[in-house]
Amino acid sequence: MKHRFLLGACLIALSAPVLAQDAAAEAALNAIRDLGTLNGQALACAETDVASRAKKLMLAHAPKTQAYGDAYQNATQQAYMNQTQAKDGCADAKSLSATLDALAQRLNATLPVAR
Repeated sequence: MKHRFLLGACLIALSAPVLAQDAAAEAALNAIRDLGTLNGQALACAETDVASRAKKLMLAHAPKTQAYGDAYQNATQQAYMNQTQAKDGCADAKSLSATLDALAQRLNATLPVAR
């Protein structure tokens, strides 16, 4: 009985770093998805400065993998489509820029730029 407890405790201890890595990876992907969403809104609203900044953040922060590229691209396309079909219009450039500033801080925390 004692051996089973020790084995269970060891398995839990070994899986804790994996779970933490999974949570960190998911937080990073969510930040990239949010960046793609903002990019799609900015593109649909012809806010090219905001869209350009979003793309630069993506290139600077996201690992160059298909998972991150797909997350960004899919979120951009979905947001663009949603924005063009929305009846309530576009957010102004100042609001989009403020949202992008907050996303930049999230990206610095979840996916710091490699130096």
